[in-house]
Amino acid sequence: MSPNQELNWNPSDFQFLQPYTPPKVNASSLSTVAHLKPFVTVTYAQSMDSMLASAPGTQTHLSGPETKRMTHALRSCHDAILIGVNTAIADDPGLNCRLNGMGMGDQPRPIILDPKGRWNISESSRILQATKCGKAKAPWIFTDLAYVSDARADLLEDYGGAVVPVRDEDDTEAEAGEEGI
Repeated sequence: MSPNQELNWNPSDFQFLQPYTPPKVNASSLSTVAHLKPFVTVTYAQSMDSMLASAPGTQTHLSGPETKRMTHALRSCHDAILIGVNTAIADDPGLNCRLNGMGMGDQPRPIILDPKGRWNISESSRILQATKCGKAKAPWIFTDLAYVSDARADLLEDYGGAVVPVRDEDDTEAEAGEEGI
């Protein structure tokens, strides 16, 4: 499925999800929900034999049309969607909500955990193609800056995304030892 292909849906089909989604926040309710902890929803698909993919690093379609629409309805309710680098490499995902009638306010921010800068995002990546068409927000990639070129960081910034620096655990331990902490 292309990142721009919209899915037909009926909002009433997913009303049962409302108790399991974050509360809608507007300016008047901001003060009452500011103390709340982050709202996290975990979703995944697995095959009957409890596998997440047919082979390591291979894109595998496990969900049917109803589940796919439900997943996209959940995406529209959340501020962000988080995946690991292995999923980004194997699937080249769009990471957007493709339900018809959804605008940019209904799009989650893609967040990719890539500590060693392994994902070679480019202008042809599905997420940036969807961003270019106004169908997705650009991703934030959490990584150690030592592994990301300035060109990749600039590319993300050009699309409205960002490289978010994280420190390598080994670097932190080395510095702590040097400082006597």
